[in-house]
Amino acid sequence: MRLKELREKAGLTQEELGKRIGKSKTAISNIESGKNGPRMSTLASIAKVLDVEVQDILTDTGRSQPLTASDTPNTVPISFETSLVGSAPLPLITYTTFSFFTQSCLEANQKDLPVVHITEMPDHDYQDAAVFEVKGNSMAPRYPERSRFVIRPVAKDNWSHTQGVHVIVLSSHLLLMKRIVSNLKGVLRLRSDANGEETEVVLTEVSCLWKVGEGIYYPAED
Repeated sequence: MRLKELREKAGLTQEELGKRIGKSKTAISNIESGKNGPRMSTLASIAKVLDVEVQDILTDTGRSQPLTASDTPNTVPISFETSLVGSAPLPLITYTTFSFFTQSCLEANQKDLPVVHITEMPDHDYQDAAVFEVKGNSMAPRYPERSRFVIRPVAKDNWSHTQGVHVIVLSSHLLLMKRIVSNLKGVLRLRSDANGEETEVVLTEVSCLWKVGEGIYYPAED
């Protein structure tokens, strides 16, 4: 989380930022230190004061740790060929197409997204699936920046009890990739694998959920 960096860049103290959003200095300090996970509504208020996007606050700009064999299960190469035998053509969601994806995910209308063909794996369902390219390192080392994973939509009837790593699209069109660690009384508690930071999202703020599945591409180490 980059809250401290962005707050200081804006020339605000913790107390000043807290006053502007109706929170105490201690509350801001706890968010910055990772002691407390803020609600998404709180992050939205902070982003407005700092004149940034919520994603800017949540994005971890650090490098990922090197991957080990145990970090990369079920990895198969990705192919950009236009036609392959035994391949599945899936829409590709990258940082540059996030905006379009968040607007169209409810209708599962991905026809205007670029398409990649991946090698089909036995006993895997690719209907309505997509390929998601990770932005940032908040979910490293298993999900480092520029790695790609197959994601599958979660039926709304299952939202109340799904757990694990998901791509989450909010009604504000914000897109997150986080681990759902609990889902109690309509509140999702989300965690970043890289540093353990947590935040909360009210389930009614969610537009759609995509379960993160098998990895298909990992970037080479620098």
